Amino acid sequence: EPAGSAVPVQSRPCVDCHAFEFMQRALQDLRKTACSLDARTETLLLQAERRALCACWPAGH
Repeated sequence: EPAGSAVPVQSRPCVDCHAFEFMQRALQDLRKTACSLDARTETLLLQAERRALCACWPAGH
């Protein structure tokens, strides 16, 4: 196998590092999105529960 055909070992970690950093950034973004979605879902659930409770009571009570 000719020496020039193989990918130099030194260049591999750089590519892996960049991919790793990119993945970490993407994961952090996903976590932030998930957190805000959780908060929004909880708010919507609370609103729905409140509406259901209010619907159970006749108006004026």
